[in-house]
Amino acid sequence: MPIHGPDGLSCRDTDRTEENKPPLTKAKDVAPKDRRQQVLAVLEQSGVAMRSIDVFRNCKLRGGTFEHRTTKNYLTQLIDSGDVLKVDSNALGDGEIVEIDTGERGHFIAASAADEFAAE
Repeated sequence: MPIHGPDGLSCRDTDRTEENKPPLTKAKDVAPKDRRQQVLAVLEQSGVAMRSIDVFRNCKLRGGTFEHRTTKNYLTQLIDSGDVLKVDSNALGDGEIVEIDTGERGHFIAASAADEFAAE
């Protein structure tokens, strides 16, 4: 169990030497266009439908420095540009891709991946 010090950090956080810590990237160092492209890349490379939180977490694994809310904004922009579709979660359970309105709850899939599934 981690031990918390007066500053709220666990011993795991403070034991890391500077050379072992991952490099920090400031959000302003990455252009919004590049961050949006990272969101699209997660969906295209995975080839699967994901919830926005899953897209966000996969971006974080790849070094993303933006937050979940920003991810959702990028997904909306990518839908508007036709690169991403928002699809019905229940239809996915039936093995179908059914596009839905952006205001509804659902999953996100790269349009290129959706096209591949439609061709099968």
